[in-house]
Amino acid sequence: MARTLPRVKLDRSPLVLVLVQARFSPQSNLDALLPAFRKACEELGYPVFRPGRVRTVNVGAVGPADTVDASRWDFLDKAMRWNVILAPEFLMLQTTQYPVFEDFLERWRLVLDVAKSLGIPVVERLGLRYVDLIQPGPGEQVSTYLDPALAGYEPPVGSGLERSFHTAATVLKSAQGRMLVRVSPATTPFPPDLDQLHLKGLMQPGPGAVFLDFDHATEENIDFDPSVVVAATDALHGAHEALFRKVATPHALRAWGSQEMP
Repeated sequence: MARTLPRVKLDRSPLVLVLVQARFSPQSNLDALLPAFRKACEELGYPVFRPGRVRTVNVGAVGPADTVDASRWDFLDKAMRWNVILAPEFLMLQTTQYPVFEDFLERWRLVLDVAKSLGIPVVERLGLRYVDLIQPGPGEQVSTYLDPALAGYEPPVGSGLERSFHTAATVLKSAQGRMLVRVSPATTPFPPDLDQLHLKGLMQPGPGAVFLDFDHATEENIDFDPSVVVAATDALHGAHEALFRKVATPHALRAWGSQEMP
């Protein structure tokens, strides 16, 4: 998809994590296909292998929730900054070393190419997620960096009150599906819903930090064809970029060293 906005580089970007995930119906034969997929990932530049477990909770209409454990396989580059994850219900690429979207999308295409051997017929949900760590400086507040609707109320200096917790969540409809925009306290290097993160390059947040989290997804069934999935991922990206520029204040963009690129 052609860009509708000039490409912008942030010299001091607050971006800490980017991931794309394709979800599908449970695949029961991945154990048998794993050796070939692992070799292909090594050839792509992901030689570090971390087997693990992923836990999902299925909530029924009545009765207790059903918790299911399943295998999960992580493939990482030597620097531990890029991570391919395969599980019975999803394929994911995530990174703490995000370049520009076009480069990220090309990496995703290569992963999808080698995943064709897994025989996955249909992607049932495709999501693209960006996580920023907003760290106010001395004497600053979150509202110095974010639109007031996301920053929330902060008592004025000298009022005798100090904000100790703030969270916000908004669901937006888009042409592709929906986007969940969240602001939450950052007390650990990554949001708590991200399990077993092996990646390096994350930062320990300081006082007053929050995560700004954009999760844009489509739940249209699409063929597990690399060109089709790449095109759908590309379509999800535009809304991320436009919304980030809307909710970040002019001060934030200056502080992060924003500059247009050719």
